Amino acid sequence: MKKDILTYKLDKAGDFIEIIDSNKRYYGGDQAWFKKAFEDKRDNIGQNGGCGTVAASNITAYLSGCSKYKGLYAYSDFSKENYIKHMKEMYNYVTPHHIGSRPLGVWPIRYLGSKVEKFAKDRGVDLKPVYRDSEFNYENTTDYIKCGLKSNSPVAMLIGINNKLVNIPWKTSDSDGYTSQSFKLHWVTVTELYINKTSPELSYVKVSSWGGYAEIYILNYINGERLYQGLLYFK
Repeated sequence: MKKDILTYKLDKAGDFIEIIDSNKRYYGGDQAWFKKAFEDKRDNIGQNGGCGTVAASNITAYLSGCSKYKGLYAYSDFSKENYIKHMKEMYNYVTPHHIGSRPLGVWPIRYLGSKVEKFAKDRGVDLKPVYRDSEFNYENTTDYIKCGLKSNSPVAMLIGINNKLVNIPWKTSDSDGYTSQSFKLHWVTVTELYINKTSPELSYVKVSSWGGYAEIYILNYINGERLYQGLLYFK
């Protein structure tokens, strides 16, 4: 029943960052767009290891809708062309770790936090990561996400080697149906939280990833983690 569900959303969670490319619409950015973005090894690194870079791009682009964070996005609209420019700028800060052209991803959580803070500072914006060093459990996880969304700040979620998140339904705004995707070793951006007070196993978040969205059950996220996990928002 609806009275058993607590809902927390970004103010503009419906469209989030609606990126337009001709007649196509996207729910946030996609690391695949790094293909041919630089015309060098950074393209492969970004495509295959830049999910954290995209999460940082999504967060800063969304926050730019607030007047005090306006400087976080330099362009007049969210066309795909302009958004790729924003992603390229973010790549220079939130650069995936790599060996040669082999991507190793973005980690740990404080690396993402410090680099986004520097990105903001260089643009005259005071933006700080909100760290919380608490036990990784259901109560702390839902509370942290709730705090971020209530502040109208998207939450970056780091998913590690999680075998519970390998067949997750995912879709774009324009697609008719869902396809199955693996979310192992991946960053996503949380835009909505649904807490089921009577059945915690049914609590979930809506996340932006690969230009589309998916729903991830929180207990699967928590119980499936072994090596990496993390949540981060900014204010």
